[in-house]
Amino acid sequence: MASIELPIQILEQVLASGLELATVITPTGEIISRIFGSSEFALSDLRSATSIDALVSQTVSPNNLRLEEVSTTELRELLKSLETAVGYVRTALMRTSVEV
Repeated sequence: MASIELPIQILEQVLASGLELATVITPTGEIISRIFGSSEFALSDLRSATSIDALVSQTVSPNNLRLEEVSTTELRELLKSLETAVGYVRTALMRTSVEV
């Protein structure tokens, strides 16, 4: 039996060196992140999912805004990005209803 002691930073670099994170938003608003190994296959145990509304809610919670010292300008930028995203969804809905 043997043991090897390594600094955690070295272990983190070795583990992360061949990994890639991919994040997608599903049509239902779920944000899913998966970690892929060097063989480009998803590592099934390394997956995270949350809804877009839950993520935004956490981002703009009073406690988070205070901790992150978020400015009004940053919140306006976030709102503009979300409104742009809503526009994309509206356009997709219009295209879908026309196609049906």
